[in-house]
Amino acid sequence: MHAMAERLGAKAELRATPVRDGEVEFELVPAEPTAATVTVSVDLTDPDGELWVTVAGEGETGDLLWLRNVVDAAVAGNVTLLEGRGRRRLEIALGPDDVRSTTTYGRGFVPLPWRRHARITRFAAY
Repeated sequence: MHAMAERLGAKAELRATPVRDGEVEFELVPAEPTAATVTVSVDLTDPDGELWVTVAGEGETGDLLWLRNVVDAAVAGNVTLLEGRGRRRLEIALGPDDVRSTTTYGRGFVPLPWRRHARITRFAAY
């Protein structure tokens, strides 16, 4: 994470916060306010080295390769958030034909097709 922050220079700030024994949260905060923030939680005592990677409020587990891919996508501005009634979907474009997404569901009625009515946020590049 530190090497990525150094590579970005003034485009982003890296913040490290101890959460509890052995767990640290790293946050890559872009200087551009409309760019997506990337947060990584890591338990330094975990021998498996699993990371919890969060982008624009949506998170999932991954490894160092996943972290690098997510940071590269966020830096390039390849992150989109769709928010509709009862759903929230984060799309991360890792390449021209490789878009990864995660969807969270709220409570209540979900209109179909929901994407037509969704509010779309396309995050800027760093």
